[in-house]
Parts: sequence; structure tokens; C-alpha cells
Amino acid sequence: MKNPKSEIMKSKTLPLVAIVGRPNVGKSTLFNRIIGRRRAIITSEPGATRDRIYGEVAWKKGKFSLVDTGGLILDASSNNISSLVRKQAGVAIEEANLILFLVDGREGLVPADEDVEEVLRKASVPIILVVNKIDSRKLEEKVSDFYSLGLRELLCISAEHGLNINQLLEHISTFLSLSAVDDIETRKPIIVSVVGRPNVGKSSFINKLLGEERLIVDDKPGTTHDAVDTFFRVEDEEFTFVDTAGMRSRARVKKGIESYSGLWARKSIERSDISLLLIDITSGATTQDAHIGSYVCQKGRGCILVANKWDLVKKKKLSSNVQRNHEMMIRKKLHFLRFAPIIFTSSITGEGVFEVINLIRLVSSAQNTRVERGILDALFGQIKKEHPPPSSPVKPIKIKYIRQVGVKPPTFRLFANHPQFLSNSYLSYLSNRLRRAFGFEGTPIRVVMYKGTEAQRAQGSGFRAQGSGLEIEN
Repeated sequence: MKNPKSEIMKSKTLPLVAIVGRPNVGKSTLFNRIIGRRRAIITSEPGATRDRIYGEVAWKKGKFSLVDTGGLILDASSNNISSLVRKQAGVAIEEANLILFLVDGREGLVPADEDVEEVLRKASVPIILVVNKIDSRKLEEKVSDFYSLGLRELLCISAEHGLNINQLLEHISTFLSLSAVDDIETRKPIIVSVVGRPNVGKSSFINKLLGEERLIVDDKPGTTHDAVDTFFRVEDEEFTFVDTAGMRSRARVKKGIESYSGLWARKSIERSDISLLLIDITSGATTQDAHIGSYVCQKGRGCILVANKWDLVKKKKLSSNVQRNHEMMIRKKLHFLRFAPIIFTSSITGEGVFEVINLIRLVSSAQNTRVERGILDALFGQIKKEHPPPSSPVKPIKIKYIRQVGVKPPTFRLFANHPQFLSNSYLSYLSNRLRRAFGFEGTPIRVVMYKGTEAQRAQGSGFRAQGSGLEIEN
């Protein structure tokens, strides 16, 4: 697949509102309050938000996109991460149709606010000065100081307590004329979480795919804290890529931001359709990779194994079988993900990165595959003839039939007289035969067991098996 840079377009159908301000004024709290769910990490530690975090807001008849930015530190002596955060915030300011300049009403006006205002003065879009943390009349006395910034629109709120949030939304609605975007068609994109250990190149991978520095990249592990959504479209198909924080083993996770980051990464897997498990090919698949892959499989999500940093391996003089050998080692360590395709990529050279889009399409199609009943019955009749279930020590086991009852992942219900005596090995055999016949590449298969018939189940007279099995319906 050629570099689709010219074909990839970020979703800009909705007007964009950017929340901007110095660190620790409550930007993430306001972001979460407006979108109505906890989407950005909130902590008293400055600098928790680094990348641009987007969310979609529906207000009355209109919709708009909201972006949370990292705190602006304009001191030239600040570290590399701070300069990258400034760059990310600068992009958000350039893209925005409206800016919410957030300040801390408890602390009052400080020089850092004036520095931010000087940057925003160059923006050619409307600015609303939002004074946060105003939840008492006593604090309202400090508000007058902010008028010296020379901004006409000023509104006092408390993001933590939800005070005056509706008034703020009304201001936003007025500035953006939201009724004009009421009829925008929004299609549900394929949600892809990019997961893996710290410093395997998740952010670099997404940046390469987009053809721009959309996410902050630094050699220091743990640069990404939040789960960052990136929307884009290839041809007529929409995708949401979710860059997640590196997932460490629980024994190595420290309290605070790092523990929240791991929780956000797991939640990102749960809300995604497909997970890209990035593996640092220079160190190979590890036990932590296996833990992450196991969680993806447990949640029934599609999975693609991305062996990243392939350019570092290719620099060495190795045999022509090097890729095959690496693949065998990954398969051995992640044997339970044998259904997941493997692709070798380099975020530096771009090798393999753009081919991932085609794999995502393939896996998405497999996740949503429904097998016609007649075809399924014919296959199952052949399976029973070639390999009937082994007899139990109590009574003979008779499998009556099988039905597909769901997708994402493909789920099959097995009706039998004594399903509790079916062994794991036989259920694994059934799963493998289904996969061999219908593909299902990149997606787990679930086989649930039921005692009785379909009619009995509908009447509630059968019961779900509670014995051993590949998957037990609970």
C-alpha cells in the first residue's frame, strides 16, 4: 500500500473549540465536565496532559469538537517536553474556531497568564476568557484583575462543581452558530487502540501514519499519559486511533499518574474494536506483551501484532530467514494469539506502517462475519462425522447443533445433552475448524455451551452449562 498521506484527512466536519491556559488551572477538569465523562487525567501535578485530547460535544441541536491541551510553559529554559507541549498547543490554537482561555480565579492574575494572553493575541479567532474555580462570592473579588488582559468576553465558572457550565455552552453555541451544523452526518469509525509496553514507539507509529507530529514523542519512557484519540479518514472509511500510555506490569506501576495511565489504557482496549499490540522487535515479545495480549483476547477484541523498530534489526547483517525466525519467536511467546496477523514495521522509514490499514479492514470484516445457518449446519455435520465428541464417564455426549448468536467477536452457541462433560481440547478443536472454514483472521472466537434445544432455551426450560469449556455462557 502506498503512503496514503494525501488520502488521510482528519475529521474537521465539526467546529473546534480549544481549551488553553497555563498548567494546573483546571483544563482537563473542564474538558471532562463538558464532554460529560472522565476522558482526561486529572491530578494536582502540573503537566499531566501533554498531547491534544479530543472529544465530541452535543449541545441542544448542535455539535462541536473540544480539545484539551497541555499547560503552556513559555519559559525558554523549560525542558524538551514543555517545548513539545507548546508545539501541540500551538497546533490546537491554529486549528480552533474558538478558544477558551482558562485562568485560575483562586490564584488571581499571575505573569504566566499574561504570557499566554500574549500568544493568544496573535490568533485570528474569538477568545472567551474563562475564570475557573470561582465557587464563592469572596473569590469573585479577584476576577476584576483579569479585565486588564483586555479580553471582552469573560465568564466565571467552577469546572469541579459544574457552576455556570451551561452558560459557557450557550456562549460557545452563540459564537459557533451551532444550529448550522445540526445536520452533519456522523458515521461510526473503526476504533483502534494502539497498546504495548512503554517506549515501543506507539506515538511515533501514529505520527508516521498521519504524516505529521500529531503526538508528542520523546526518548524518555512514559511520555504519553492520557489515551489520545486521533480521527482520520482513508478514502470513504473513518478510523479513530487511540494512542495509550505504556502498560507496565502491576508490580512496577507507581501511584499517581502512572496508575491512572494504565487504567486508561485498559479502558481504551475495552472501548476499541481492534487493538494493535506493538512489540519492540529489538527485544522480542516479553511476558508483559503476553499480559497485554491476554487482556485484549479476554475482552474479545480484534488483534494485530505489530513488530515495530524493524529498521534497527535490518541494519545488522543477518540471514534471509531473520523475519521468519522473529515471527516464530513471537508466535511461541504469544501462542494464544495465533489468530492475530503479524506485520513488521518501522516508524522511521515507514516500512509496513501503511499496510496496517488493510489489515485493520480485514480484521474488522472478520469480526462482523455472519455464517449462514445452512452452511454452518453442513460443516457441523461433517465435524461430528469425522470427529464425534468423546464419551463421558457418565453418559454418552450428543451434540445436537450449533448456532451463531453474535459478532465482534463471532460467537457460537453449542446445544448438547451434557455440555458440561465436553473437554477443553474438543472445544478448541471445534474453534479451530470454524476458523479454518470461515477465516476469522485477527479475531477471537467464542463457543458457549447450552444444555437443551433452542426452543427450550427460548422457553427458559434449558440451562447453561457450568462445567469446563472454551467459553461458558454465564
